[in-house]
Amino acid sequence: MRETTATPAPATPAPAAAAPAPGATKLAVVEGFLTPESVLHDPVQDIYFVSNINGGPTAKDNNGFISRVRPDGAVENLSSSRGPRRRDPQRPEGLAIRGDTLW
Repeated sequence: MRETTATPAPATPAPAAAAPAPGATKLAVVEGFLTPESVLHDPVQDIYFVSNINGGPTAKDNNGFISRVRPDGAVENLSSSRGPRRRDPQRPEGLAIRGDTLW
């Protein structure tokens, strides 16, 4: 029987560690929202609008609302869409600004 010596395989360099994927940085926690769905920044007013479904996403309960939040995370108005002449939105989903109108 012939004895053979195995030649060790050349060492394979370990792959370079992948750079961590960029992630979101938590800046603030804002309390008081009720099923928040969308957020939109208005650069003209430097304010964030947050739509709140406030209940089941398919319920027609007229209790949804839109909040105004300052860049520092302070809630300026939790339910700015409510008022004596305003009807509460059913389920505010998605936000957009066109001209001076929030849709």
